[in-house]
Amino acid sequence: MSVLETISPFGNFYGVWLSLLTTVGFYAFSQKLKYGSSLPEKATKNYFDTWYWSSYIVSFTHAAVVGVLSLLCVLFNRNLMHEIDYYSEPSYLVICLSAGYFIYDLWDEIAHRRETSIIQYVVHHVLVLTILIPCVLTGRFISIAITGLVTEFHNVFLHSRIIFNFYGYDNKIRLKNSLGVANLVTCIIFRLILFPWLAYVVSRSNLSLPLLVVLYMELVYIFTYSVYIFVLSFRTDFPKIANRCC
Repeated sequence: MSVLETISPFGNFYGVWLSLLTTVGFYAFSQKLKYGSSLPEKATKNYFDTWYWSSYIVSFTHAAVVGVLSLLCVLFNRNLMHEIDYYSEPSYLVICLSAGYFIYDLWDEIAHRRETSIIQYVVHHVLVLTILIPCVLTGRFISIAITGLVTEFHNVFLHSRIIFNFYGYDNKIRLKNSLGVANLVTCIIFRLILFPWLAYVVSRSNLSLPLLVVLYMELVYIFTYSVYIFVLSFRTDFPKIANRCC
């Protein structure tokens, strides 16, 4: 008997259906953006630019919704940050929503992206789904998954920089610098500090050695990826300062 059957009042399979409905919902949203809305001029040059813009709008929407909800879950239930296998119904719902998004986005990246960077996107999404899908199916390890999803709060600022460029705000120096600072600060708080904390929580658990190895490998990869995002953002948003430091 799974944790969901003993704890959740909704049963064992509603999470799977919720994830699948979310996948379909994000697909419909992306199609609406590409074919049923007014596009910024920079997104009308060719199909790839249109897809690129719609992809970031969808990612921004997911980051805003899941980032805020996961942060609220953690703030109102501190056990989620201290116990690796703590169950929370609101957190489980957020994880189901996010799993549906990552399933959609993985397909979307494979189907449309033509850059060599597709490899890092695929690896990242597969690793994230190897955590989220078992949570959806079993209701286990909700706390580590929802705490990890707090990183989506940082992605709000990461994606907004690119979206604003599509609308011609890249020449607004004050706005650009403000977003750049917010992006770096939230990256430090919700990525570079958060993932070492998760590693500490995992180290205090009584998990089997194979599971510990898998979790540590995923945390190390995502932390390394976060460092890469921080360095790249710093060099892109503040090139003069970056050149002095390097």
